[in-house]
Amino acid sequence: MTMRLAMMSVLGWCPVVCAQGLKPSPGTPQPLPLYPYVVRDLGSFGGGIAATDIAEDGTVVGWGVVRRFDYQMFVFDGALSPLAPLAPRTQAQATAAGDGAVLGAGYSMGDVVPEALIASAGLVEPAGPFVPTGAGSDGRVVGIRPMLTGDGFVVESACELEAGVLSVLPTLPGGHDTAAFDTSDEGWIVGSAFGPDALVPTPVLWIDGSPIQLGTLGGQGGQARAINSRRQVVGWARDAADEPHAFLFELGPGGEVLTRTDLGTLDAKASHARDINCKGVVVGTSGSHAFVYRDGQMIDLNSRIDPASGWTLVDATGINDAGQIVGYGHREGQPLAAFVLTPSIRSADLNCDTEANATDLRLFIERFAAGAPMGDWNGDGDHDSNDLLAFLASCTWR
Repeated sequence: MTMRLAMMSVLGWCPVVCAQGLKPSPGTPQPLPLYPYVVRDLGSFGGGIAATDIAEDGTVVGWGVVRRFDYQMFVFDGALSPLAPLAPRTQAQATAAGDGAVLGAGYSMGDVVPEALIASAGLVEPAGPFVPTGAGSDGRVVGIRPMLTGDGFVVESACELEAGVLSVLPTLPGGHDTAAFDTSDEGWIVGSAFGPDALVPTPVLWIDGSPIQLGTLGGQGGQARAINSRRQVVGWARDAADEPHAFLFELGPGGEVLTRTDLGTLDAKASHARDINCKGVVVGTSGSHAFVYRDGQMIDLNSRIDPASGWTLVDATGINDAGQIVGYGHREGQPLAAFVLTPSIRSADLNCDTEANATDLRLFIERFAAGAPMGDWNGDGDHDSNDLLAFLASCTWR
């Protein structure tokens, strides 16, 4: 019996192990780690590389430079692997990680309209003339569709791909260009749109195809970039001083904005939020430093890793529900390098129901058996029984 099959047999006694909510037995408290995050370099294809998103199983996607003006999308699941575009396109960039799929766009230099790509199980398939930017757990994909008008202008439209059908989302009344960046499991879509005669976009929410303006932080302009299962939306908007600041908006059941929170900055004038997980943890960038926002505080991620690592984390572009963060930065002379941060103390509550129980253990073992990065819980590069022990031990820090 292989190690993974042996681990799967553990599922039979999940209820026994988890009967008490995975509560640890009394003992000597474990010492807190010196640095809250462990940083890993994803490697490169010889040039610059950036991570754009991370899936719930820990798979990372992004793009890298193979040679000058030659961009290729990649998937990192413990090893860095390129994904080639479909001919005749010559370039590709991965933009988001869906449920078991890599979303990206293929193009050739000079193209106005790219080709959406969806890669799964090593197969890359075309999905239509748009740039995918986000996906729901039900397979719905949202993005941006550039269209060339008869007079030579390019108009961008928010779009949605569902059951193989690509549809354009409506604009604000009298407005024009729109963009969709993310979708929730209940089908809400967030992005931005231009109102009538507007020179800058404003944050927008679409519910059942109808656009709703979310407002700003007191100024003009902004974008909604991500939404989680708790109806929390993050992005950036200008404040009364006309500075772009990261925001967190709490929405009601009808899409109404209940609260608007300015997340502030890191000793800079500007900040931009990129993503949010189910626990309400936000990531983004401010003053060319990646940040994490939690418990009402914006924290420079560079202060949360070992300074001997040689990294300067510039932008945090994605976070999953397990708290892993991806992005790009500089490292030891590399002008652009991709990273994944893994919390030194990891929560065993994988499904975000506020409890670590048999459901979480089952989910972990299924990912372990599939060979997903999440299965390497202790981060030693191997999938073995030590990962199960590490997972159970992490319940102490839930």
